[in-house]
Amino acid sequence: MATSVSLTCEPDGVPLVEKAAELLAREIENRSGVKAVRNDEANCRIVLAVQPGIGREGFRIEDADDGAIHINGNDGRGLLYGVGKFLRSSRFDDGSFTPGDWRGTSIPEMAVRGMYFATHFHNFYHDAPIEKVKRYVEEMALWGCNVLCVWFDMHHYTGIDDPKAQEMIKRLHAILRTANSVGMGAGLLGLANEAYADSPKELRAVPAKYSYGVELCPNKPGATELMLKWRQEMLDAFSDLDIEYFCLWPYDQGGCVCEACLPWGANGFLKIGKQVAQLVRKTFPKAKTIFSTWCFDRTTQGEHE
Repeated sequence: MATSVSLTCEPDGVPLVEKAAELLAREIENRSGVKAVRNDEANCRIVLAVQPGIGREGFRIEDADDGAIHINGNDGRGLLYGVGKFLRSSRFDDGSFTPGDWRGTSIPEMAVRGMYFATHFHNFYHDAPIEKVKRYVEEMALWGCNVLCVWFDMHHYTGIDDPKAQEMIKRLHAILRTANSVGMGAGLLGLANEAYADSPKELRAVPAKYSYGVELCPNKPGATELMLKWRQEMLDAFSDLDIEYFCLWPYDQGGCVCEACLPWGANGFLKIGKQVAQLVRKTFPKAKTIFSTWCFDRTTQGEHE
């Protein structure tokens, strides 16, 4: 049981190492009232360090000969995950902190451990105070999440300049900026033939099941160009972030079941999707485009084949 905690970072000044120390100190103080002081004497000493060689995004927690607890990450992400493991195995009482006794090495089995926030329809992610959502993002990082995806759902708005659209972009930006600050790659999602509420009626798709009714048909003259213009505007709004993935969605809503687009998943979806992927690569050269198969074969058969 400790009534004082000392934190040491090796090396100092590395953003993810500093963030790991910040979160560790915050959680200890919030849950026990014990303040973690940097580089000072205490009856619990914790050293945070980056030591390559453990394994990608892995961590090791061990006791040193001098009595200090060492949380070592293979990299910045691994260090954060080690801090999370340490916190979850610890005990917090009013005025005291009992360090967790888990010791060992842990390396993630999967390279991508992502989460999607459905930031629409006035759920928690849409309406909760932004500081609560940001705090939740930080805690997800402590559980080992390394990608966070959000969707700017166009159908709510009349265009990128709609004040409510700008408000949502600001909110999503804050969420993804927080994700980047704790080592998460940011991900964006979008419907392949997504459109705004006032989309031109003459360019609209023959709606598939669950469509909003505003989506466009990529086989109608001018529709693809308009969708690409909208998509580029949306990508540009997040161009200052570390975007690792763009996931293109065929359905729930979305799709077109006209003769020229069917089967949507292997035809119309790819027609517009390949061009969206080119925009993503131009805007985010390091990002990967994911083609989803969500709800394939719900509207028609044979899309997977």
